[in-house]
This record gives sequence, structure tokens and C-alpha cells, in this order.
Amino acid sequence: MAGLSIREAVKHFDVSRPTLANDLKKGKVSGVKDGQGTWSIDHSELARVYKPRVMTAPAPVDSPVNSNRINEADIPTLDSLLSGQVEALRESLAEAEKRVAESEKRATIAEALAEERKRILDETLKLIPPSAPLPTAPDLPPPPASSMTAPRRRWWSWGRG
Repeated sequence: MAGLSIREAVKHFDVSRPTLANDLKKGKVSGVKDGQGTWSIDHSELARVYKPRVMTAPAPVDSPVNSNRINEADIPTLDSLLSGQVEALRESLAEAEKRVAESEKRATIAEALAEERKRILDETLKLIPPSAPLPTAPDLPPPPASSMTAPRRRWWSWGRG
């Protein structure tokens, strides 16, 4: 499913262009930037962060008395828009259900692998013999006093002064 550009998102949601661009850069809203620098933002991602813009239906020109009625000529257009949105939502739902099923399958596999690794580790630990106590180091005599009082020789000869 194709995402919305910044221009389309500003038309459909209650947000300004600079605010949306800043939120994309900050990571508040996730989107994909193509090679030409154009953002593609998922509709659901925008709906998560912003309110949709209130769309007002145009008032009929011929009768001011029936201002709350929708023009009957606009019904097929609204029908096609709504059916397109319903179809897009069905596709999105099918993709989400597919991702959930795949993640559940991966989680089951990961749990099985973890149990197998634990079993192998337990068997390996049973094969290791218990450790013997470490021997203590012998006591050494202290170094001679003359070596402690000898002046240190410098590494660089030009550093003497």
C-alpha cells in the first residue's frame, strides 16, 4: 500500500508542513524517504499522531433552506471514495494479520530453540568435572634494598639537565 507524501498528509490531517517535516526528522512520525528525497508516510502512522482534518461538504447553491442535505450528484463520488478507503483498510488488515501470524510463528520457533539450547547446556555442564582447589603461591623474600635506592636512568639522553 502506497504512503502519503507530505503535501497529501497536510491536506488530510490537522498538521502544518514544517511541523510534519520536523516530526519526521525527529522520529516522532515514521516514514520512508526515497532516493529523490520524497517522503512516503503510512496513513495509519499519521492517524496515530495527528487528528484528521474536518472535511465540510459544499453547501448547495440553489436552496439555502436545505443546507444540511448532500447534493445527490456527489453521492457516487463519495461512494467511490469510501469504497476505496474500505478496500485499502481491508488490505491493511490482511497484511497486519499476516505479520502477526508470522511473528507468532517466529516466537514459537525461538522458544523451541531456547529450550534446546538450555538442554544442551545442562548436559554439557554435567560433563565438566568439579574444579580442584588452586594451590597457593610460595612466599618470596623481599627484594634487596639497594635496588630500591638506585637512581632511575632516563630514556632520552637530551632530557638531562
